[in-house]
Amino acid sequence: MKRNLTLLAVMLVTVICVSGQSITDTIKPTPATSKYVFVYDLTPSVGDPNNVMISAGYNTVGGVFAQSRTYMYYDLSSIPTNAIVTSAYLNLFFDSLISPTTYSGSPGQNGTKLSMVNQAWNPDSVTWNIQPTISNANEVIVGPTAGIRTNITNIYVDTPVQMWVANPTSNYGWRFWQISEYTVQQSQEDFASSFDTLRPDKMPYLVVTYTFPSGTKNLSTTPSISIFPNPATDQITVLSSASDMNYDITLFDMIGNKVLSKNSSGLNTRIDISSLSKGIYMLQTTDATGQTVSRKIVKE
Repeated sequence: MKRNLTLLAVMLVTVICVSGQSITDTIKPTPATSKYVFVYDLTPSVGDPNNVMISAGYNTVGGVFAQSRTYMYYDLSSIPTNAIVTSAYLNLFFDSLISPTTYSGSPGQNGTKLSMVNQAWNPDSVTWNIQPTISNANEVIVGPTAGIRTNITNIYVDTPVQMWVANPTSNYGWRFWQISEYTVQQSQEDFASSFDTLRPDKMPYLVVTYTFPSGTKNLSTTPSISIFPNPATDQITVLSSASDMNYDITLFDMIGNKVLSKNSSGLNTRIDISSLSKGIYMLQTTDATGQTVSRKIVKE
């Protein structure tokens, strides 16, 4: 199912609207800020990373029934860790250009669900035989759809999003799979992923609305944390306006592995990142009171 596409060199697109104490982020992942892998029980030792489709189903291939799943991850680092999520909606879109079948869901048959992944995973190493574990708690039902070739929008995912916002290192994304696998014939849901760069209007996105606890401030500005240069090649400098100049700095990769840690004893801290692989990382600062601020950095 792999497609040879030219990936867009763009980052997370965020639109912020402020109304009183409420803020709304529209998070539309791109190839640089998301990851997917499609797995199939007919090819159990091979995964299909960064597929252009988000797909889950049970259908026939050469007269043999086969089950499929998709793992997906979305970067939520634009939302401060002390935010209270009041609503979060996932929007999925059918793209007939990448799936010229009758599927975007099988009406009246088996639907699909989103289950939270609870361990780190790499799209290049996940297969049907080697899949990350999931949690049975806080599952989100996606289908069945009302008809074929159908979008599914406003999927309410507030609980998982709130958990990931409060603890960014626990965000391992979702498994998209059938509610009852191997039971309903010809049941499938296919949607465009963030790697469907030929049709950016079909890319999935999250709309997250949040506020802050009474009497507290946005941790993205209190204390103020700045990182420069960003992107960076060899070294970054972390600037903090915190009155307490002692704080811990931890750097995580985008699958949650800690790759670097450092204690800062001043407002200006330099960090050598020359040994890190190119990619996106999450920098987290924690002061003496336990207040945490997260920032995304790019290593070139």
